[in-house]
Amino acid sequence: MATSATISSVLSTIFQDQLVKQANRTSPSLAFLEKRKGKNSICTWPVQGTGQTASTFAETGAFTSPTTDVRRQAKLDWALYKSELQVTGKAEAIAAATGSPAELANLFRVEIMNAGAALGSQINADFYAGTEAASPDAIVGLNEALDDGTATDVYAGITRSVDAFWKGNKDHNSGTGRALSLALLRTLKTKIHRGSGQTLANYLIFAAPEFLDKYAALFDSSREYVTEVVIPGRGPITLDGGFEIAKFGGALFVADKNVPFTDNVSPTEDTSKCYFVNPAFTHWEILPSVPSQIGAGGQIDRVEDISAGLQSVNNFQITVQLLGPTGDFTNGFVKIYLQLVVERPNAGGVLADINVGQI
Repeated sequence: MATSATISSVLSTIFQDQLVKQANRTSPSLAFLEKRKGKNSICTWPVQGTGQTASTFAETGAFTSPTTDVRRQAKLDWALYKSELQVTGKAEAIAAATGSPAELANLFRVEIMNAGAALGSQINADFYAGTEAASPDAIVGLNEALDDGTATDVYAGITRSVDAFWKGNKDHNSGTGRALSLALLRTLKTKIHRGSGQTLANYLIFAAPEFLDKYAALFDSSREYVTEVVIPGRGPITLDGGFEIAKFGGALFVADKNVPFTDNVSPTEDTSKCYFVNPAFTHWEILPSVPSQIGAGGQIDRVEDISAGLQSVNNFQITVQLLGPTGDFTNGFVKIYLQLVVERPNAGGVLADINVGQI
């Protein structure tokens, strides 16, 4: 909550126009993957598997047994995310006073932007670790979406032990750390190609910053970092200082703080993983929400004005919702309804149990 007490030290000592933000809330998965509009009460998409066969035949052979590819309906519940905020009237008045940092002049806007960034950071964390068993519903992340059926047999309502085409590709060492090598990366690349026919052109490989350092160390003299990338469905993206990218076999390595790791006390080497993601078959689906009309006086006009300036976080359309006042407070939250869609798990993969040092 923003009160006069929580901002007074900043107002009394800072005279620059900008605040220096300390939190690392970069969200690469939000920046790089396509966003699509949801249209149903649940997040759903059609899936065509295998089953069609072919054979030779004799000139006078009879029509025998027709076959067809199986068809399934993948479905996930919408995940609801929010970040709450509260600002006192006194704090807003002080922030708007002459002599305060220009960036604090509209304190409510600042709080909304910070809430939006926190919202994006939490979504980015669940991009990997979110589970279908979560309550309330969460994003079903890559750990389950790209699993090979060993840990997660059912993804989006389709059972991998029945429909093998729905299995992802996974290379692990049963929890025991191992050194990263080009051979390991190539092994997973080959699994993906054999399972889906896809090469690594235009792929994204999400990894912890320490993992990316290990990769770069494999060939320090010839590593290549890029500052602009082209993503299918998104077009060219110019990277800011929060992202670092290197290349492997046509794919782009993306460093992300939220990639999970295992904290190993003994030995001291922590282990992490990387995720091979095909952006042609992986996207965010967002269910548009209707801004609430709860509020008094000029609050609705005010929030619409702020929303117009806010627009989105990493091109994610979010909604600013005001709640009824409780005394001299402005209460509200930013929210979004969405789900991660992996249309072809067999076109992605996970490389796990890689020693990355101490995180």
